[in-house]
Formats: sequence, structure tokens, C-alpha cells
Amino acid sequence: MKTIVYYSGKIETKGRECFVGNQKVDCPQTDKSFTTAGDKLDLLPQISSLERRSDPILFMILLVIIIFFFISALFKIKIFGKTLGEYVKPVWHLILISIAAVAWQYLFGLKIDDGLMSLRISQLV
Repeated sequence: MKTIVYYSGKIETKGRECFVGNQKVDCPQTDKSFTTAGDKLDLLPQISSLERRSDPILFMILLVIIIFFFISALFKIKIFGKTLGEYVKPVWHLILISIAAVAWQYLFGLKIDDGLMSLRISQLV
């Protein structure tokens, strides 16, 4: 009978032994357990369909949201008794900063090779 074990954390290899932090664990039984360097262990298979960006889908969703807000503001549609302007007026600057941070991360932040420090800073923003 096989025992299934879940380890929380990144499994690293040292020699032919597996560790999570400083604790020795059983190595998974796969044919690609060890890299040539012997320092990392990738457990999940590579899924090429998840590794491509979907810019057209993002921009279509963003366009629909922008059109919805534009029409709501233009025709002063009331949502729960208030117009969009009444909701946005106290926090407009926070909305603008968050939209700019997300757009920067998606369009530029992922392309910068600085050990992901720029993405961490933009997440703090």
C-alpha cells in the first residue's frame, strides 16, 4: 500500500536526498526528480498552455469595464441610491494608483530582470 505525503514548502535536493528546509523528506518517485545541478526539484509538469500570456483577453475585459463605468458616469445611473461619481469622489486617487500599479506590473514589471524586486515594490504600492 502506498502512502501519500504532502510537504509544505519547496523541496530541494542535496546530493540524492530531498529536504524541505532542514528536514529530510522522502523524494517523490518521478523520472525527472533531479536536475543536472542537483539543487532544485520540480514536481509539477510543464503546461505550455498556461505559460502564454493572454493580452487580448485582458484588454477586452478591461475595455468592457471601462465602457461600463463610462456609461454609468455619462448617464448618471444610480447604484444603491448613489451615482458613480458619489462613490468615486472620496477615493479617486487610490483607484488611479491601483490601476497604474496593476498595468505597470502586467506590461513592464514582468519583463524587468532584477530578481523580481520591482514586482515586490509594486505589490507594496
